[in-house]
Amino acid sequence: MGNNVPLSLVKYATASTGIKILFNKKLRWSAPHVFSDPFENSSRTPLGFDQFDLTKTAVKAIASMIFARDDPRGEVNSIKKAVRRWRAEDRFHNEEEAQEALSELLPTMISQRYAEVEEFMRAWKLYAFNARILCLSDSFEDMTCWELFANQHQGIAIRFKVGEGHTVEDPKRLAYRSQRNVVTTLKEQVSIFVGEENTNDPTKLEENLLVKPKMLTAQREWRSIWLPDEYADPDGEDLVVAYDDRPFSVGDVSAVYLGACISDANREKVLSILTKFYPKAKVYEAEANEAEYKLDFIKTSGAVAKDLSL
Repeated sequence: MGNNVPLSLVKYATASTGIKILFNKKLRWSAPHVFSDPFENSSRTPLGFDQFDLTKTAVKAIASMIFARDDPRGEVNSIKKAVRRWRAEDRFHNEEEAQEALSELLPTMISQRYAEVEEFMRAWKLYAFNARILCLSDSFEDMTCWELFANQHQGIAIRFKVGEGHTVEDPKRLAYRSQRNVVTTLKEQVSIFVGEENTNDPTKLEENLLVKPKMLTAQREWRSIWLPDEYADPDGEDLVVAYDDRPFSVGDVSAVYLGACISDANREKVLSILTKFYPKAKVYEAEANEAEYKLDFIKTSGAVAKDLSL
């Protein structure tokens, strides 16, 4: 497997959700806009600038290139050709004069560039609306995950085998950064316009879903992204209901971890389901460590066989 993918990953869940997952043998894969995270890139993410901003910033950038110490480097495009010609001719006396002239020369080119930006955003919106994400972790011990995603230790964590031949085939490790990741920035689009960066690459769409804040590094999240064969139109669909409950193989479940505060009733339900459907899955119960702020996990063989009506 690529990206040093581990052999298995963990899904944290509340007790009720975890019981449904195990009983129904299905995992919910959701579109990013239903994550209720204001920092999550989704089909609702707006473009953070307009054509006026692009024009103003591009004019300043090109004027700075004209009066830079060295000629512009890299692959030559129409902008760089013009800059080199203006530099050789000493066309402008200062940056202010250059900006004034460029403001009259560039509108048509900027309009074309902005149309390409809008097309890229349409492609992003279509991709993000149809993408279905499964969030997993490579750690079953993270206190924050137990608190946030497993109802303050009252839920469970399910370990799934991943990789070729399993339901989760190609999970990607998230990058954790201090700087926010957005679909595209004004700086990026100006760099593309002046030829400092390549044009918008549709293959980079996935990368916009694989970054989270550095403060959440301990969650060690991985994501698997599934795309349907046919895309639905985000302008003609209900943006609220955007998920798919996809089945998984019983053999994909290798272990289940019971939260330290799980109720006796939910504990018995989980054990009953495991006894009937997942006899090979290992079961561990979390306990608060007496000396440190960490969890200990004790293997249990306490199978419970009961009626599984939920």
